[in-house]
Amino acid sequence: MTFQWTAVAGFLYGEIAVILVLCLPFISPLSAVLQMAEDFYDSSMEQNGSILEQDVPYNNSFTDRLVSCVLRRTVTLLTQLAKEMASHAALEMQVNDATEAAKKYMAENERLQEALSGQGSGKKKEEATQEKLKAEVEHLKAELQKTSTAFQKAKNEVAAVKKHSDSVRREYDHLMKEYERLQQSLNKAEDKKDL
Repeated sequence: MTFQWTAVAGFLYGEIAVILVLCLPFISPLSAVLQMAEDFYDSSMEQNGSILEQDVPYNNSFTDRLVSCVLRRTVTLLTQLAKEMASHAALEMQVNDATEAAKKYMAENERLQEALSGQGSGKKKEEATQEKLKAEVEHLKAELQKTSTAFQKAKNEVAAVKKHSDSVRREYDHLMKEYERLQQSLNKAEDKKDL
């Protein structure tokens, strides 16, 4: 009995190792590897089937675990995309606020210039006010430039996350097709066993 459980545990650890290898982004699942794993699983079930049916209430198959891993990764990427979209919206609001502030200060600058030119008071006072206003305008332009740069960076990050999400979605669709094919072949094999 101990030998049988050792064999079953070894097989399950082997499945976990294969799943981890298939989860690496640069290794795509090969149908030959999947077929070998399924054949090994079938032969293991034939040898230990009665023990597993009695003692283990549910035994996940290789494809179930693979789909679970893919779904978990998809949820993680969708969560990251949602965070990036929220960050993008916040940066957009910040840029709009900075733009409104710059417009307000420029209008105030024009109003002060008109008031100074209408009064005709000393040139020194006018020059000092103009210099102060110019410095303030330059400061606001620099802030506007900073927020525009941050907005563009956030926009690029959102585009990259969206592109990655599309890639993951295509991979998920591919894996779901592979899962369906494997499930059909497993059902055919079970039907043949029953006959």
